[in-house]
Amino acid sequence: MKTPLTQSFFVTRIAAIASSLVVLSILTDVPAKQQTWTYDEEDEYFLNEWKDASGGDTATAGFPPSILKQFPITEQTIEPEIFFSQEFRREPA
Repeated sequence: MKTPLTQSFFVTRIAAIASSLVVLSILTDVPAKQQTWTYDEEDEYFLNEWKDASGGDTATAGFPPSILKQFPITEQTIEPEIFFSQEFRREPA
């Protein structure tokens, strides 16, 4: 049977490990670079129409690999804000 002292050491070790993991997570958390998307009048119109129609996300299956690589897209879908932006629809340099 475990003694109260053994249980106390176990709980203390678990608390120390959990605290260390939280501190490590906070120290290594790097905020993602927020992309600013821009739209001309036509892009904004189509974006709003898409949202009003509850179009949802756009599948990435048909996009050229160069576009997906340019924006490091690895997901199966992208948000309409990305799809209708001037940055996404511009030809890669």
